[in-house]
Amino acid sequence: SEGAQEKKTPARQRQAASSGHPPRRLCPTASERRHNMAEASAPKLPVATGVLAEDIYVAGVEGGGTSWKVALGKVSPDLRSCKVIEWLEVPTHKPEETLPVINRWLKERQAQFNFVGIGSFGPVQPKRNKPNYGHITATPKVEWKFTDVVGPIMDGLVVPGGAPMPHQFDTDVNAPALGEFLLDGLREEGKSSLAYITVGTGIGVGLVVNDKPVHGLLHPEAGHLCMPLVDFDVDENFVPVKKAMKGATWYPCESYAAKESIQKRFLMLTKKVTTNIKEDVPKDSPIWAMVAHYIGALCASLVLAVSPEKIVLGGGLMNHEGIVPLIRKHCQTFLHGYIPVEEILDDAKLAKYIVRSSRGENAGLTGTLMLAAQARQEHNDRARRAAGGSKSASAL
Repeated sequence: SEGAQEKKTPARQRQAASSGHPPRRLCPTASERRHNMAEASAPKLPVATGVLAEDIYVAGVEGGGTSWKVALGKVSPDLRSCKVIEWLEVPTHKPEETLPVINRWLKERQAQFNFVGIGSFGPVQPKRNKPNYGHITATPKVEWKFTDVVGPIMDGLVVPGGAPMPHQFDTDVNAPALGEFLLDGLREEGKSSLAYITVGTGIGVGLVVNDKPVHGLLHPEAGHLCMPLVDFDVDENFVPVKKAMKGATWYPCESYAAKESIQKRFLMLTKKVTTNIKEDVPKDSPIWAMVAHYIGALCASLVLAVSPEKIVLGGGLMNHEGIVPLIRKHCQTFLHGYIPVEEILDDAKLAKYIVRSSRGENAGLTGTLMLAAQARQEHNDRARRAAGGSKSASAL
């Protein structure tokens, strides 16, 4: 019967169907089993009070080209530890399908947190004084061009008393850059800057300078910086699958060192197609040296232009065994002794300067939780200023 059929239909598919969209599994069942606590067993968190002696309960949203993730988490008062408590992964479909699912999940739990951090693929508009604040802008993902992200996610989310819930919005690479900076304790070491590079389907760069993510004109897009070509790409007239500037003689790092370029070089060298780089491309393949060349050149460019006090490498391709030492060596070679500091010249210190992220695939989601913690700090700072420097009752 119709009623019996409805009982067999997963809750999320019934929810999608009732919204007028075709029923579809919005989160892979296996992913749900691995990563989401059953509602009955999910911890009942206290309402976030923001008292300095207590953990800060926050929510984070990470938007990617393949999937979106939303999580509840807790951050220690000193911003040195962060734990994901519960999370959901939703495949990236159209904005009108994906974002309401994120919003619904947060609304069901909004008594458990007071701040939200959102990190999205971009380009985005992170400046609050702009009319398109909170939007994805000129993305190559056609269905997401000029999409309001913050509005649909934050719709209806309020703090006790009914005020709109404070949030922070940034790129999906600035968020993990902030997370790495705070959680690795660079501020306590007297440092104020960090660069985060992620290498996967694309290449993104997040920057923290003076303890805050860099925005400036818009935000960093250093994955599109021009790089010197390796001999193979010159000799074989290698043409990347995607170019940042069509018709221009421009060699962006993203076009030469990300996933699609590795797949194309593998096809050129072996006459075989790969959809699984980790399994198919041997550890000793010359392709990895080419990737290290481009990422090493990117690191050198960041050293010259931004002078970060640490460079962190993330993304699936950076998990390849032996690639990080190769990147360090290429960076050192490109700089050619011009930057006379021990972090570059001394191999042991260089190994602590350019590092692989210890947070692995959780770096992005953890970063959004740290963005939420930053939203709390900025909210409380504004409340204190409004109260003339004294503690305000509106502080959370």
